Amino acid sequence: MPKHGTASISGAFIEFECAVLRNLPRDLDPEVMDNHTNNGEALSRILREALCPKSVEVERSEKSKADENKNLFENVDPIFRPSAELYFALFGKVPDFSGLTVPRMLENENEYLVIVVDKELCASKQALFQARKKLFPTWKYTNENLDTAIPAKDDQRKVASGSYVFIIRDSETPDSDLMNLSANQIAEMKLQVTTDTEYALFSAMFYWKHEHHPDRSTWTINAGSRDRDGDVPRGDWNGNKSRVRWCGVADHYPYLGSRRVIRTP
Repeated sequence: MPKHGTASISGAFIEFECAVLRNLPRDLDPEVMDNHTNNGEALSRILREALCPKSVEVERSEKSKADENKNLFENVDPIFRPSAELYFALFGKVPDFSGLTVPRMLENENEYLVIVVDKELCASKQALFQARKKLFPTWKYTNENLDTAIPAKDDQRKVASGSYVFIIRDSETPDSDLMNLSANQIAEMKLQVTTDTEYALFSAMFYWKHEHHPDRSTWTINAGSRDRDGDVPRGDWNGNKSRVRWCGVADHYPYLGSRRVIRTP
């Protein structure tokens, strides 16, 4: 049966080709014929516009959208371009980056990611959790809304206070010197480490850049946040999904670590 179907379609196409040849104008200018003979792309475009108008219209619409999307980023400072593209992928919007400053850059700046936390689009942890599903599957340890489970008021850095920029190491694994340390130990060291929101953005941008999720064999504790019960949110990748889980503030394991963040004062 498949062979007969293929033959029927092929035969119809051959008949159509013959019909086109029979109906070609006989008074074509030799120069015009020569131009089309040497420019098959232009001839193909003319035929598509005449014979496949709907398809051409779709292509034009898609090209127009692509051009519009490109224009969205033209006036964005190159340092913020990755954040602009990520936010557009997640929310279909590009935040206003005016007035934002970049923290001091470190040596080997190509080893770091510069990420914008937007006050409006990152106001809800639950909405950000859902938006990341556009890039990869996500899972959380609770049926509760994340805005309830991990209160923003307990974060080291408050999104509600305004948009800000932070720098984080572009690494699949947590900082090597912060492995096997509990949230309590991190607090004693007075370090700035990721909040749940910052890790959500970091993991999305890391995936956007490297096409795989961080923490495929490690866990990151986001000791810049606390869940409603006083435990510490953590993030990782398990099999085929990005997970939001938790640890006790005293928990420490060789495969668990923290990630420093540097932000604008």
